[in-house]
Amino acid sequence: AVVTYCDIVLKSSDSNCPSSIPTALAGPDRAEWDKALTREYSQHEKNGTFSEAIDPKDLPPGRKAVPFDCVLAIKRDGTRKVRGIIKGYRMTQGLDYNETFAPVPCIGVLRLLLAMAAKFDWEAKQGDVDTAFLSSDVDSAVKIYVLVQNWFCKNATGKETGFTIRRLLKGVPGIPQASLLFYKKIRGIFTKLELRQCKSEYCLYYCGRLGG
Repeated sequence: AVVTYCDIVLKSSDSNCPSSIPTALAGPDRAEWDKALTREYSQHEKNGTFSEAIDPKDLPPGRKAVPFDCVLAIKRDGTRKVRGIIKGYRMTQGLDYNETFAPVPCIGVLRLLLAMAAKFDWEAKQGDVDTAFLSSDVDSAVKIYVLVQNWFCKNATGKETGFTIRRLLKGVPGIPQASLLFYKKIRGIFTKLELRQCKSEYCLYYCGRLGG
């Protein structure tokens, strides 16, 4: 079975979680949901996720805009979470995306690294990249058009109607190539830092000065 980003978020959410932004902003916890929506919108605004609005008449023949939506969740500590997603199941291979494969680390390699850290008393650290996919650029050769609801904004009331059509410029959860785009982004950063990529494990990088 295919597990989507939506499935993962919904499984961790409260059963009383609103099903949509308009519903959330019309409920008793409106202020908290508004803060969550503003945080998410600000990340997209900061990273330049979308282009300026496009006239629907300017869409190429035969192309349709893919819906952009938000998944809502209530975390265990009660924090409200809003995450923008693309309904990638409506995207067409060859038009909206091409390659989708991205390497993932082998569990054996992770165990080996932790075992070596324990043996040689190394300091092992774990990090998390906030809104990682939004830092990745969409391949310029691929043009993805998205339909963004007008309630996706700061100080939304939930009563906004209509939408705008925009080009997608950054990776967003839900698009099939999101993981690949982030892999390309992070690989470029590691390369600039003069880290070397292991030939037998593409997700493992090491410092050349220590490696000899």
